[in-house]
Amino acid sequence: MNTSPSEMTLECAIGAAVLESAKAEDMLLGVLTGLRGSFENVGRDQELTLFQTINECKKLLESQGNLDPKASTEISILLEELDELRDKRNQVIHDIAARDQSSSENEFVWMPSIWATPSSHDPFDISDVIKLTQDFRQAWTRIIAVAIQCFPVLAKPRYWENGDT
Repeated sequence: MNTSPSEMTLECAIGAAVLESAKAEDMLLGVLTGLRGSFENVGRDQELTLFQTINECKKLLESQGNLDPKASTEISILLEELDELRDKRNQVIHDIAARDQSSSENEFVWMPSIWATPSSHDPFDISDVIKLTQDFRQAWTRIIAVAIQCFPVLAKPRYWENGDT
């Protein structure tokens, strides 16, 4: 079966969205570490899904009394945005893109897979997947900025925790 240029472009766009999503997920683990104030659970946290990491951050954020209110609000907004992006990412990853025969070459529809959450059969364009990639990229760069600002423990090499220099 031949793959059309638009299908190849869609495959590349999906791959880029997955990559940027993974970066955001990794950066969010830093925020989770910062909210905990220690590197103690880093190994176990690597096993969390993005959904679980977001929820754990939300719980810890609610119990934080010493975090700057502006930073707390920024983290809260980021967590909500990441949750929305996660839903879109799950559709991109788990559903099956099929060419919409009644539309342009660059339009597709999502066909739910067995993993699917409720899915839309509305046509979408490759640019929608590219926008998801850009949104995840923007999210992880914001996560880095917030983490550096709010959590000094993240800027300190781990071996210093034992007093080593």
